[in-house]
Amino acid sequence: MGGAEGAEQVTALGTTEADCARQLRVQFGWLPSEAREVRVLHRSEKRRMLAHTPEQAAAFAGRQPRGAGVYVTMNALRATAGYAADVDVPRRVRFALDFDPVRPAGTPATDAQVDAARALASAVERFLALHGWPRPVRVDSGNGTHAYWRADLDVESALPRKLLQALDQRFGGAAVGVDRTIHNPARIMRAAGCWNCKGEATADAPHRVARVTDAGDADAPALVDADFARTLAALGTRDVPSGAAPRRGGIVASGPRLDVDAWLAAHGMTHRGARAGRGHGGDGTRWVLDVCPFNGAHDRGEACVMQAASGAVAFKCQHHSCASHGWRELRELKEGPRTCALDVFKDSNGRTLRAAAEVRHGR
Repeated sequence: MGGAEGAEQVTALGTTEADCARQLRVQFGWLPSEAREVRVLHRSEKRRMLAHTPEQAAAFAGRQPRGAGVYVTMNALRATAGYAADVDVPRRVRFALDFDPVRPAGTPATDAQVDAARALASAVERFLALHGWPRPVRVDSGNGTHAYWRADLDVESALPRKLLQALDQRFGGAAVGVDRTIHNPARIMRAAGCWNCKGEATADAPHRVARVTDAGDADAPALVDADFARTLAALGTRDVPSGAAPRRGGIVASGPRLDVDAWLAAHGMTHRGARAGRGHGGDGTRWVLDVCPFNGAHDRGEACVMQAASGAVAFKCQHHSCASHGWRELRELKEGPRTCALDVFKDSNGRTLRAAAEVRHGR
């Protein structure tokens, strides 16, 4: 049996190291000056390395067992000793779309589902091309389709998140959706050239090798704010003013400003230090938590607490499973259930505001 075939049986590589490195260079637009984290998830274990070249990344993948998931940070990183977090990304240099077939969690996609993902990717790419976007790098992830573009965006930009939401709302359906959760700067993506062995393979839903299927327009200029804003306008979505408060999970301080440092310390929540940042509420301060309070497995900088200059406070964990958890839920988790003002304040008849509203509505 040849060397390439033997490697397929015992390592995470689905091709040669040289070909994997070539595909990674195309997938991420990997420049000679850039470093990216290669993260390996295998059963309950995780490993990582900071790779300065695609060749280093491919060699690391080649040392992983078949069945391990190999991922790479979409954006280049500063040097970091721990697992990559958003604060380790100096600038967004990549934007991606992930067309993901709807199926039970932890199961491979069928051939029909993969074909549906490709079809949706083509439809969205045609729409984006009408609004000036170049042809992207296309990757079959093994269970769906990825598309990648060069970008030049501030790391705190909310435009990627807004565009993912708008595209999913316009094009996503019951069979295939546009993944809304891959907007954070330190997002890891399935490495091309490696096996995707998620779930138990069947005849109808086999394990597949992730691979680059279209190198895209390599000479196209990077996408900038104006490209995202123009596309959002075409989708009927307007940008939120930079001074607006967070739409969910936030509070606007009308009284004394919350001392977030003291609040986190009082509730035993450790973090990487307060850093200036920009969120949905404008300029402010960000605390990247060591561990997500809702899921201890989210311990790679995915969760953070943010306070805008206005005093508004918000909580966010980048994992889809934590999408419903905001600042309100975090305070209830740490402080216990909060009493609603409708149940505290009373009208001139001595009824709580909630009771008075129920009387008015005939309940």
